[in-house]
Amino acid sequence: MKTIKLQIIITCLLLTFLISCGTKKQIKTVKIPEDFAGMVHAGHTKTAEEYEFIDEMGISWILTTFNWSSVEKQQGVWDFSSYDAYVEAAKQHNKKIIVVLGYQTGWIFPDGNSRKYISA
Repeated sequence: MKTIKLQIIITCLLLTFLISCGTKKQIKTVKIPEDFAGMVHAGHTKTAEEYEFIDEMGISWILTTFNWSSVEKQQGVWDFSSYDAYVEAAKQHNKKIIVVLGYQTGWIFPDGNSRKYISA
């Protein structure tokens, strides 16, 4: 008899808990900024067609990698001109760019030309 009473009490407590959890939930509305969406490595064709697709997806930001060996072929001499057309196309289509300077350049290695990934 004690077992049945205990089961009834546990069942009632469980039901009370479940009912109380399921009522009066507050749902917060979160406003997503207009320029929330981004895309990696987009825009490299620099064509109107590609930017039309990007616009259809609501993309405002583009994340891309500029190759270190393209912009600093010689230590201390920086030249980003190989990326000017990319940046200009993005600007013309009202896109914001996040650039990662990546990979390596030959002059950092003792032989001046090894191509290895840098590791710590």
